[in-house]
Amino acid sequence: MKINFYIYFQSDKEDLFENILKDIETTISIEEIAFKNDISRQYLNQYFKLKLGKSPSEFRKIARFRKSLTMMKNRNTALTEVSYENLFFDQSHFNRDFKELTHFSPKEFSQNTDLEKNNVWFII
Repeated sequence: MKINFYIYFQSDKEDLFENILKDIETTISIEEIAFKNDISRQYLNQYFKLKLGKSPSEFRKIARFRKSLTMMKNRNTALTEVSYENLFFDQSHFNRDFKELTHFSPKEFSQNTDLEKNNVWFII
């Protein structure tokens, strides 16, 4: 029997998705989010990709990047502070993820980009 995942995912699970989105922006691991919502990690990944086209981990990385850009608008904010405030383990973790998403270091990016524009994050 072949399961039509599209129909399966369309059930009344909007509250589930809202709960997952709230948890994604915290320090809770993806496995803990799945356990908390009584679903498997595999189901969580499939569900999330169907809804947003990204895995929960990818979405989390992009959400932290977007928050980082907001903080970087204030040129007086140190990158160390930006990294810790946005739940990165350290500044090198922040730099690595930032470069992976933009192909620039945070310093190069801020020097070559007008961070005052509201759509800077559309590069993702």
